[in-house]
Amino acid sequence: MNDAVVSPKHYKLKGLGDIESIDVLRAVLSKEEFSGFCHGNTLKYLIRAGKKDNKVQDLEKAKVYLQWLIENEMKGGETE
Repeated sequence: MNDAVVSPKHYKLKGLGDIESIDVLRAVLSKEEFSGFCHGNTLKYLIRAGKKDNKVQDLEKAKVYLQWLIENEMKGGETE
């Protein structure tokens, strides 16, 4: 995957060691809030796939958010 999907330049906070906004969100949101954020973004990119930008790029973005959601849900061995 390219940087436009995994690590877009416009989501880095300059002056803070180039920290990425996703890392800030992970740090300040609860586990449940971060899961909701990732779930919503997964759906957003699936819904808009092929309607705004490159369809494959939108699907790749959905995949990244889905992977983050899975990883977040697996943390701590919690189950619902």
